[in-house]
Amino acid sequence: MTTNQTIDGVPRSTLEKLVTPGMESGITDAEWEELRALLDAESAPAYVGVGLPPVGMVCEYNINGSRFYTRNPEWVRVTIIAQDENSEGTYALFRIGSDEHYRGVRLPEYFRPIRTPEQPAPVAVVLPDQMQDPGMVAGLSSRYAQGWNSCLDEVTRLNTK
Repeated sequence: MTTNQTIDGVPRSTLEKLVTPGMESGITDAEWEELRALLDAESAPAYVGVGLPPVGMVCEYNINGSRFYTRNPEWVRVTIIAQDENSEGTYALFRIGSDEHYRGVRLPEYFRPIRTPEQPAPVAVVLPDQMQDPGMVAGLSSRYAQGWNSCLDEVTRLNTK
């Protein structure tokens, strides 16, 4: 399966035009059947970082933990080779590099789609510290501190995606 709309660099639309009944091309019946099978093959589902990556997907895995809670993520490319279910949920099974042992992870936040040149790695934003409840000091109320801290929490949440 492929998300790429070419087959060996030939646009899928061009190949579709070639596969017309009765067309003379010098291609054998077996070659026509192979081409038709490629065109009829289901495309791989796109993985946008939501849920576990599907089987066959090449994505990145954070070997240091969840992308939401790790300050120093280290992303490595993995291919999802299977999904397995047990009483705790569904696991994505994969292997890192030439490691002979398979790993299974059920938390989707350990994975992300591979970054493309159009999606450079995000730049870390340094945020100010959370504000302690000032009481009524300097005319600030506790609601001001709550709003400030809520804003920082939301920026932190958005910055981790």
